[in-house]
Amino acid sequence: MKAEPIKRRLTQPSAVRVSAHAPRWVIPTVRTLLVLADIGLTLAAFVLAFYMREGTPVLQHGGWLGWSAKFAPYGALLPFVLIIRVLTLANYNLYKLRGEFSAEDDGARIFKATAVGSLLIVAVAFLYRGGFQFRSFSYSRAIFVFDFVIALASFSALRSDPGSRPRSRSRTFYSRDARAS
Repeated sequence: MKAEPIKRRLTQPSAVRVSAHAPRWVIPTVRTLLVLADIGLTLAAFVLAFYMREGTPVLQHGGWLGWSAKFAPYGALLPFVLIIRVLTLANYNLYKLRGEFSAEDDGARIFKATAVGSLLIVAVAFLYRGGFQFRSFSYSRAIFVFDFVIALASFSALRSDPGSRPRSRSRTFYSRDARAS
């Protein structure tokens, strides 16, 4: 006995098909916004790490905006921090936007990029020392540790998929006896 074929389709396949490509301007715009967000997060992480360690303001109070006396050596290091973070994130393909991704793979790449970036920042800090101006200054290592933790958490939060969070599901489990009746 064969099943009778359907004579008339309920919907046409073209009615539910979506175009396969986004407009050309979307991907570069998203990538640019992601780079700008990473620059902002890097700046915020470094400044917050300094504030957590020292407890003093980053900007001086007065007639013009400038670094406070305690933050000045770190302020000289800040351009290197921004460049290193963005280049290491780019090196680990975190600006390559793909349709499919693995949260574990992205998490591992974020960790690697942040760890390598932090090691390079420490190397630059202790080798560069602000040129001749801050050569006798000793940088606090805790600031670099705090910066690593804050940067790792913020980059991970930025790239996390909000749909991947576990949701509470209300399932009703039926026993065989309940289904039979």
